[in-house]
Formats: sequence, C-alpha cells, structure tokens
Amino acid sequence: MNGQQPSSTTLATDDGFRVADSAQVLVVAGPSAHDGAKPHRQRELQGSYFPRYEYVSGSVHLDIEERPSIGYALVLGLQHLLAMFGATVLIPTLMGFDVSTTLFFSGLGTLLFYAITGGRVPAYLGASAAFLSSVATATGYKPAFFGQLNPNVAVAQGGIFVVGAVYALVGGLVHFFGSNYLQILMPPLVSGSVVMAIGLNLAGIGVNDATASPDAAWQTCMTILIIGAFAAFGPGFSKQIPILFGLVLSYAIAAIVGSRNGRPLDMTGLNQSPWVAAPKFTAPVFESSAIATILPAVIVLLAENMGHVATIGSITNRNLNGFLGRAFLGDALATMLSSLGGGAGVTTYAENIGTLAVTRVYSTIIFPIAAIFSLILSFIPKFTALLNTIPTGVWGGVEIVLFGLISITGARIWMQNNVDLGEPKNLFVAAVTVILGAGMPQVPGGVVHLSSGFQLDGIGLSAITALVLNLALFVIPDTIQYAVGKRKTA
Repeated sequence: MNGQQPSSTTLATDDGFRVADSAQVLVVAGPSAHDGAKPHRQRELQGSYFPRYEYVSGSVHLDIEERPSIGYALVLGLQHLLAMFGATVLIPTLMGFDVSTTLFFSGLGTLLFYAITGGRVPAYLGASAAFLSSVATATGYKPAFFGQLNPNVAVAQGGIFVVGAVYALVGGLVHFFGSNYLQILMPPLVSGSVVMAIGLNLAGIGVNDATASPDAAWQTCMTILIIGAFAAFGPGFSKQIPILFGLVLSYAIAAIVGSRNGRPLDMTGLNQSPWVAAPKFTAPVFESSAIATILPAVIVLLAENMGHVATIGSITNRNLNGFLGRAFLGDALATMLSSLGGGAGVTTYAENIGTLAVTRVYSTIIFPIAAIFSLILSFIPKFTALLNTIPTGVWGGVEIVLFGLISITGARIWMQNNVDLGEPKNLFVAAVTVILGAGMPQVPGGVVHLSSGFQLDGIGLSAITALVLNLALFVIPDTIQYAVGKRKTA
C-alpha cells in the first residue's frame, strides 16, 4: 500500500525533543548505543504474565526482564521522570488542566499500562499533545493569563473519556485480530501528514506567547537559544532533555533580569501555596458537540503509539508486535482513568524511548518507580505554584521549539519509511492534510461546522481527510484491482 512498509523505527512523537535513534550521548548508564558495544543478547520472553526479574550486578546493559540494584533503579526512575517532565507540565497547562492532577494520573496511568502489558513494554505515559487544539476548541478556552485553569475542563474530560473508549475498542480488536488492517488504513503517509499538521496547527500559540508582554520577545529568543545550546552541546543527560534544562536556566535568568529592570516575577501564588495537599479531582461532563470535536484525536494516538511500540521493539531487540493491542489497551484505559478524575489524556512518551536507547537499560521495573515519583510530586502544590511564576515569554520559547519539533517529526516519519513524495498521489494526500491543519486556526473559532452538533478543529479535519484520501486513492482502488485480478485467475 502506497509502496511503503511500516518501519521498525517509526517514531511519531507528540512531545519529544529526542527520538530513539538519534541518541548518542552518555548518561547515567554509561556507554551509548553507538560506542561500539555489542548488542544485548536476545532471549525469548518468559512465560509468566509479569517478569521474574533477574538481578544483574555491575552491568550497564539490562534486558526487559532483568533488574539493577535498588539504588541504581531509583536513579534510573528519577531520570525517566525528568525525561517526561517538560512536556507533561506544559501540555496540561496549555489546555487549562491542573498540572498536579495530570501528574497524578500520569503516574497512575503508567502503573496501569505496566500491569496490562505484563511489564513487557518499557514505556512511560505522559500528557498527550493530540488533544491540545480540540480541547481548546471544544471548551472555548482562551486564558487571560498563562496557566489559568480551564473553567470548562469537565466538558473536555467527557470527550477525552470517549476517545479512550474508542481507543480501547481498537486495542481489543488489534489484540485478537492483529494490526495489519490498521497499518493499511494508517500508513506512514497518513500518520506523518497528521503529525506535521498538529505542529503547524499549534504554532500560533507559541508565537502569541512570544509577544504577550514587554519582556516576552527577549525571553523567547533567550529560551530558544539556550534549549538549542543544550541540544547541541549539553553535557551528559542534559543533552537528552534540553527542553527541561533550557526551561530551568531561562527561568533563572528571567528572574534575575526581572529583579534588576523593575519588573520582578509575581511570587504571590507561590508564597500562599501549601507544601502538601491532594490533587484536585473533577468529574467529567458529556456533551455531544465536545465529544465530536475531540474524538478525532484517537487517530493521532493510534498512529503515534503504533510507531512507539515498533521503535521500542527495535531498540530492545525484541519482537513486540504481539503486545501492540495490549499497549493500545493500556494507554486507552489510562486515558479513560485520567479523564474521570480531571487529568489530561495520556500517551507513551518519545523522550523516555530516547532515554532507553541512550542508557541501554530496558528493565521495565524502572517505570513503576518513575510513576511513584510522579504520584508523590502531585501532592506538592508548591511545585505547581512555582510553575505559574514562569514568564509567558519563556513558555513561548519552549512552545515554538516543541511545536516545531512535532511538525518535523511528521517529515521524519516519511523519511524513515521511504514515503515517495515524488509520487503525485502521495504528494496530494500530504499537501491537503498539512494545509488544512495549518490553515484552520485562521477560520473564526478555528472550527468547521458540519452540522448543528458536529464540528471539527484543524487537527480533527486533517486526520479524517487523510484517512478518507488514503481510502479513496489507495485502499479502495487496490482492493478492486486485487478482486478483479483474483477473478481472472479463478
């Protein structure tokens, strides 16, 4: 189909700065994947549902069913927490979700994912950018200031829950019947086009924040330069998660400059916030128009997680195709659980996959540890209050980098899977999909109304258009040609 075969290294990231096959730095685990070390030995997975972890002492390479010492496991768990941290803070903030609540369900969802996959797919679940545009559209969220909570978040929760339910249904079908049909309906041409459309659709958010205050412009430029410096020249682990390190350093500089130029950061909320308190939980509200607007996000979740599982299998030298349905189901149920309590929708994270490639420690026991760290952090509201003191200009720099990387990841999917954009049909599908995603924010309200109760934002319209064009130009003609050929030979 399309002359393309899904690549084992496809990585459709919605959040990541580091992709799995670009890792070439030294972090906690020592040698990188490109230092000439021999690949880890490949073994059959154990027959038990959960791994019977074998303790391995003194090794920098750990397989899925091996474990390090307790101390080393804690360090690695903290490392994976840091890897997902920047995006899992930024994405719920952009939708008006409570960060502490999202961190709570990020940790809980990762534990659920571990249980459903039987501890065989090393992955961490963080807030998904697939919902950014549709949630803002469905709830009419236009914050007066960065970090303002969304008053209609319950309506978004209802839509996210339905997305999770449909996602779970697909996961069950894939588990019992395989993923061949899914790959036909969503080849790399489609998934790459939709991922690129997401980044372009969100670009205006970063540009607006870059001009939101007198200091925003220089803060944005500074943040972009610092993130770029960490990405290119950062020492050790900082090169693996440059957005987080860039955010921290840019915030520190902005605070110092603000104290000198007479525009200090507002610390009122931080000073008044308690140190320990439970996250804020809210129940979902189900509205048909919001559900219709948010539902197309399931296409993005399927595309990116299909790529993520394939990439993890490539990195760990394991065939994880048999776990794809369970991975979908785990992610889907985690998303449903999060939506029931006020958290954002979740997805497997590319940053953590990149960390796997760098550390070459694939032990899945690390991820429950990272999840527990996230749960603990969610009970410290002082942390969320600190995030609200970060200047809008600094966030603008982070957003421009992040959304730009999402767009480029779409092109990366095409490249990794040898999608021929010289082929007119491929070019047509990609062109229409991308432009719809990029152009819809210019439409009043950012949506197209298909009926009184059904509307689509740019991402939803792009995703559905890509699927329809793929069916019309490739799947249906190929099916007819196959049927005719089979009848002739009968």
